[in-house]
Amino acid sequence: MRAVGGAWIRSLNVQGGEGEQHPPSQYPGMVSGWGHYKLICPWLLIAEEPVHFHFGHPFYHHPDPGRFQVMPGVTEFHWQHHVHVNAVFPLHKQLSEVGLHVGAPVSYLTPLEDIDVEIRAECVSQDEYDRLDDMTQLSFHHHKLARTIGS
Repeated sequence: MRAVGGAWIRSLNVQGGEGEQHPPSQYPGMVSGWGHYKLICPWLLIAEEPVHFHFGHPFYHHPDPGRFQVMPGVTEFHWQHHVHVNAVFPLHKQLSEVGLHVGAPVSYLTPLEDIDVEIRAECVSQDEYDRLDDMTQLSFHHHKLARTIGS
């Protein structure tokens, strides 16, 4: 998905079940009784300008806050293109499974600026996807340097 001039994406749907966990040492004492899990999103969002978005829990679509919580934060899609969802799930003494319904939003992305929005969805080749993904890795934190040099 390529976002032009910013984007307002209200919900994010994740398929495939891919993810990764951060060890508790990365968030000591922050979420006692909960475990972290990052839902890896297969899509990239690209914005022409660095518009900031609030990442939030889909409160109105998941009325049971004890099932999982999306960790709030702020992101943008000009300098980085990933839309992975950091969430926490309650820990249980026995093995348990949490299912997310297909099509149910797992996060809200809300622009923090009053902008006009145009969203274009594009299907790209694996080579183009890899090129765009590599661009993210090469330019991560580049915006800090660009702002320092440009000011």
